[in-house]
Amino acid sequence: MGSRCCLQCCHVSHSFQSATQSGLDELTTRFFFSGSSYSFGVIQAALVREGLAPPSTLAFVGSLAASCLSVFAIPNSKLIRHYGAKKVLLAGATLLGLGMISASFAVKNVAALFVTSGVITGTGGSMIYLVSHPRQFSLRAHLIF
Repeated sequence: MGSRCCLQCCHVSHSFQSATQSGLDELTTRFFFSGSSYSFGVIQAALVREGLAPPSTLAFVGSLAASCLSVFAIPNSKLIRHYGAKKVLLAGATLLGLGMISASFAVKNVAALFVTSGVITGTGGSMIYLVSHPRQFSLRAHLIF
């Protein structure tokens, strides 16, 4: 008789490993995307002091990245089905990084901030957010729409 692992034991071990990985994905997503987009008010205060634009315009720049989560949810889910989660995650991480780095060079131009800090960062964040939270979307699909 060889040693056999019971199905229940493997299932529990696999569930723990996937839950740990899911928690790490969620932490990383919240740290990089949510933390940077929801703390835009710190950057906004400095840009208002510089006299770049009125606070209302800069507030719209900051809220644009956060609103991209909802705007691009359906197109991103189609991308995930077509290309796979890894490719979409890589593309999203690349866009998120490029958006944040390019926004640091665009602090003298409001239109460039709309594109870099708003659209590019928001699109990348939306891609990684949807990939790293599949369980929440499948369990609570009725709440999405």
